[in-house]
Amino acid sequence: MSDPVNHPDHYTKMYPFEVKNVIRLIMNVYADELSPYECGCLYNELKYRLRAGFKNADKIQEDIEKALFYNNERLNSQGKI
Repeated sequence: MSDPVNHPDHYTKMYPFEVKNVIRLIMNVYADELSPYECGCLYNELKYRLRAGFKNADKIQEDIEKALFYNNERLNSQGKI
């Protein structure tokens, strides 16, 4: 049975792992190198990339564009673009 609050299908059904666990792992690796804002951007980028097309198949392009937006925000904050 689906649990839309704790384990929503768009974060648990498409991969052999739960998306939040991957995000947690990546965030732990980069947390010391990024500002709080950059951490938020990385979190959102990963969230949108990993769920693209799974939460709503009609909005895959929107999810990808949101992921790219947060990627660019993070890189801009770091002075890389």
